[in-house]
Parts: sequence; C-alpha cells; structure tokens
Amino acid sequence: TLLRERLEVACLAADAKARMGLQVFDAERERAVIERQSHHIVRAIFASIVSETREFAKRHANQL
Repeated sequence: TLLRERLEVACLAADAKARMGLQVFDAERERAVIERQSHHIVRAIFASIVSETREFAKRHANQL
C-alpha cells in the first residue's frame, strides 16, 4: 500500500513540476535521501525503490 501511494505521489509531483517548467528529477536530492539511511542494506533497498519510482514516473509522464 505504501509503495503504491509513493508511486501516485511521485506521478503527481512529476506532473506538477513539468507543468511549471521545473526539472522533474533531482539526482542530488535522490542521493541525499538514500545516504540518510543508516544501514547499507536499507540504503540498497531504498535506492531500488527510488530508482523504480523514478522510472515509473517517467513512463507516466511520457503517456501524458
């Protein structure tokens, strides 16, 4: 449920940023979010979640 909600929010945010002419994805912000995780296994899992969310949002944006 939480991952589905994350995908929905990511798509809404990407849509809003695109409409405002802003950069949709910020690699530095993604890196900072991942690095805040305390354990290397958690970082790896979270990096995968962030990556998959980014790709999902890109596919969503391309369908608009």
